[in-house]
Amino acid sequence: MSFGCGMLVKTGYGADTSNALLTGIANMTGLSVGNTNAVATVVFITISYFLSRKRIGFGTILVPLIISFPIDFAIRICIKAPNLFTGILLDLIALYIVSFGAAITIEFDLGASPFDCLSLGIADCFHLNFVTAKYLLDAFCVLTGYLLKGEVGIGTLLCLLVMGPFISFNQQLLRKAAQLFK
Repeated sequence: MSFGCGMLVKTGYGADTSNALLTGIANMTGLSVGNTNAVATVVFITISYFLSRKRIGFGTILVPLIISFPIDFAIRICIKAPNLFTGILLDLIALYIVSFGAAITIEFDLGASPFDCLSLGIADCFHLNFVTAKYLLDAFCVLTGYLLKGEVGIGTLLCLLVMGPFISFNQQLLRKAAQLFK
């Protein structure tokens, strides 16, 4: 997930939706994206606790510890896309990588990542399906990230459009794979 998030930031066509917000906050505060992610994690978990504490689990705490700081490393080693076509292709690959990791934490009930936990909490609290709640939260992050001059671009809009369906697709894929081992 770190590699996918860092890849999205580095391609030059916009970060994923949550990192669009976090890069905006990082730009305003002078913190790195990884450090901003760590602080945001605490905020997201706190809000999620009040919306739907049943969604918080081992993965909710472990995922940020594993991915927050390696995002900075991934940003350093990934390349900037040389053109729009390559940027879109790299962004779609990165989005799939991130969505697969998110689907693992959700599907195997490890506790969703803090950002996905927030989406699930919104879905539970307002009786929405996950994809709709994800769209709403992602749109908020994109708009706020744009206003804070975060890394918002065509890749961010791709993320807004495909991340919820990618996660849902990967959840179904993981369910089918799990059935093979029963």
